[in-house]
Amino acid sequence: MAKKAAKPAAKISAFPWPKSLLDNDPSKSYKVHTETILQDQIYVIHGFLPAKICNDLVQTIVKTDAGDTHTFKMETTPLTKRRDYAARVNDRGAVEDTGICNYLWHQLEPLFEKDPELAEFKTAFGLNPNIRMYRYTPGQFFDQHYDESVRCKVGSTACTTRWTLLLYLSECQGGQTMFYEDGGKSYEVQPTNGSVLLHKHGEDCLLHEGREVTGGEKWILRSDVAWKN
Repeated sequence: MAKKAAKPAAKISAFPWPKSLLDNDPSKSYKVHTETILQDQIYVIHGFLPAKICNDLVQTIVKTDAGDTHTFKMETTPLTKRRDYAARVNDRGAVEDTGICNYLWHQLEPLFEKDPELAEFKTAFGLNPNIRMYRYTPGQFFDQHYDESVRCKVGSTACTTRWTLLLYLSECQGGQTMFYEDGGKSYEVQPTNGSVLLHKHGEDCLLHEGREVTGGEKWILRSDVAWKN
């Protein structure tokens, strides 16, 4: 039986987002395009962030984690084997930030509007304000699991999440996100700088895993796409 993902890291309320991220407008970039990996299940938006902004964000995470002026800290998830949870080892931290979620959502909305493949997202309300940041170094991985749907508030509005959003902030060797259908067919997504992976979760989630990183580091910013209850 496949395992569930462990509970998210503790949430905090402040993070110094880099100016380059706040100034970015992907809707004006000709490099942004959507790849359908599996209809109604897995999509990749390529070119959502330029490599420089990804690097700025990674460096901000590293600096903030090492500093004393903020409470944000990355913690290493221990490699534990439990009956109900998938084996996982990586570094992760979280911030509760409605503002940055609203900002990212307003950048995503024009992409959803113009791409018929992403029509389902036109009815979504916004992003889960619980932003999680992950770092996988060589030897680290996330075993096969399902992502669960969660209830959250987007501003003051009660919502439920339906899709996972992973914003890749680096490139690495290994570290592929693999998806598995019941019939045995598999799908691979290789992390690339500034790409966004969207995959359905909850009752419709496919079994998936983050394969072991063999070289470099894999950095991810995660949220979830939410619909109004």
